[in-house]
Amino acid sequence: MTTLTCAPSLCRVSPSWRVFSPEKRRSTLRAEFSSSSSIITSSDGDEHISNQMHSPFARETSNLAIGSKKNLAIIGGRGCGKSSICRRLFAHDKRFKLLSLDDLIVYEESKSIPEIVAENSWQYFREVEFRCCAKAANAFSEFTLIDCGGGICVDLDEETGEEIYSERKVNALKETAMIVYIKRDADYLASKIAGDSNRPTLSETNSFKEIMERRGPWYERAADLILDGSLESGSGSSNENNKNTNNETTALVKKKKIGKEILRYFYAKAGVEPLDVAGFYEIGGAGSVESLRNAGKNRWISEEDEIRM
Repeated sequence: MTTLTCAPSLCRVSPSWRVFSPEKRRSTLRAEFSSSSSIITSSDGDEHISNQMHSPFARETSNLAIGSKKNLAIIGGRGCGKSSICRRLFAHDKRFKLLSLDDLIVYEESKSIPEIVAENSWQYFREVEFRCCAKAANAFSEFTLIDCGGGICVDLDEETGEEIYSERKVNALKETAMIVYIKRDADYLASKIAGDSNRPTLSETNSFKEIMERRGPWYERAADLILDGSLESGSGSSNENNKNTNNETTALVKKKKIGKEILRYFYAKAGVEPLDVAGFYEIGGAGSVESLRNAGKNRWISEEDEIRM
């Protein structure tokens, strides 16, 4: 009889997953996702996960029925890291079909976004964005990963030209997808996009910071899950550290942490298992990035990505 052996760092997690049935693994995933390990059964008989989140920076705003949606849309302001995080999610689980709304718009119009806005208007751009949003949301029945532009939650008032909340675009996404909002501080977003010629000016009268602060409540209104990636206690790289009012060191929440929480939420809500069950929990557990890399199991983060973060 062949005896299987594994490194000690791997044996802490993987054997238990071999014993559990698929349904047991999904139940355990939901329990670990919820800090109270509780499942709510509504009057209609559907299961819902408690909104008591495992991570303090995560806040669930709606009780989606488990398995009711198996697509994922990522929203947030310009510069919050949506595209980078979506690429990481796509690399981690190859079942995802990654669709960038900005890329779809450029393809549909055969022009860059600055050209579309300059030659037509923001009103025209929002119409094209709505059409592409509806197409992306219905492209696949599951594992669609939609990287939304910063203006996904806004339309323009026909009379005043001012931004208003976009019910139509948000509802188009919500038909098939759970929506996750990556929240970042407005000052941080402004610093990230400064001087980027690929991002046309949003307004001639309002600053980017003012626009982001006004959009904040709209992103939260649209989201099923809010991940506050602004600041958290701890250490970080020298150009990311700040001092809060209590003179404590704080750092931006890293993209890998945001990405892992998105995956936890998606797997739990969609009622599906991670592609590599044991590997996902090793990466999400107490083991360090270095120990996981040495074990050959870390498919979450590359050397290049770690340097960027």
